[in-house]
Amino acid sequence: MRKFLLFLVFLISVEGIAQHGDTVFSSTDSTLIKLQKFQDSLLTTLPPVDSNTIKENFDRNISGILEMQKNRRVKEKRAAMIRIGIGIAFLIVLIIGLRRKTVKK
Repeated sequence: MRKFLLFLVFLISVEGIAQHGDTVFSSTDSTLIKLQKFQDSLLTTLPPVDSNTIKENFDRNISGILEMQKNRRVKEKRAAMIRIGIGIAFLIVLIIGLRRKTVKK
């Protein structure tokens, strides 16, 4: 009996909450027409594009990206060398500390 009531409540809730097929996408023709006009207005207001300008911008952007990567690599290399140097210094301190411990007075 409980399963039947649970099933009945489930069916009623699913039917009550479900959307009907015509309300899933409620877009009118006027909205589509407005979007099309907006797209057309954008296309007419854009300046004509020159392929040489595009190529120059692309080359400039690529060279800028390569320069940024080169700078980043230099910084990473410097940071790695600093870390290695600090590690070696701590190793020397550790060796000196262990040798002083073993020396008898």
